[in-house]
Amino acid sequence: MRLLESILSEKGLPTSSFESAFAHAISLYKDIGIEESERIRVSAALSYQKAGAVCDLGSYINAYPVVLALLGMRVLTVDYYPQAVRGHLYYKPDIEKGLAIYRSVGVQVVEADIYDVVLPGNAFDVITSFETFEHLWHSPKPIVKKVQSALKGGGSFVLSVPNVVNLANRLKVMCGRSPFEPFRLYYEHGNPFTGHRREMTMAEVHWMMTTIGLTKTKLFTANLAPPCGENASAAGRLYRI
Repeated sequence: MRLLESILSEKGLPTSSFESAFAHAISLYKDIGIEESERIRVSAALSYQKAGAVCDLGSYINAYPVVLALLGMRVLTVDYYPQAVRGHLYYKPDIEKGLAIYRSVGVQVVEADIYDVVLPGNAFDVITSFETFEHLWHSPKPIVKKVQSALKGGGSFVLSVPNVVNLANRLKVMCGRSPFEPFRLYYEHGNPFTGHRREMTMAEVHWMMTTIGLTKTKLFTANLAPPCGENASAAGRLYRI
């Protein structure tokens, strides 16, 4: 919670106001299973700008666009939802319900592949993309270029991706295990494969941002924190170290 409170303090948003909007957003999803973890709270907090306009790339169905709309931001989301079409082999009615929730709070939903969407120039104070770039089928360069042209001067791009060299992955490799998703999943459900195609390191994220002239404001990781007290296992204590 200290990270969340620190971000909200920097934004000038009272924690009580944020938590009220978050609770309201979650209540709208009462009939749908929706993630309401600390990660989602931090995503919403990082994206907030008072009375600003935000575009979220690869939104799927999440709570944070709703939170931002309830906090007074103009919100546009971009993603494609083939599973929301009735008759689709993997039709999911909850996606339809989720998109209806988006629209009910004023979120503008653009149903399109983020490679194909045309964003208005100089239109957004904040552009976000959470846990999406690792799923991209091709190079993210065209999307990053869109971000560059769609951001207002002084705007922010907030990007979250898995760290391919996190400690858990390093330990897997040392033990002779793959750091990637299960090969069986790729083998059986890879036409097309929608899992992780290319994860990144912190240095690669930083390099990609500098290619479009962005200045780094924050670059940080959030790692798993196994128990590290008297009851922690030896492996848990080693992991924390």
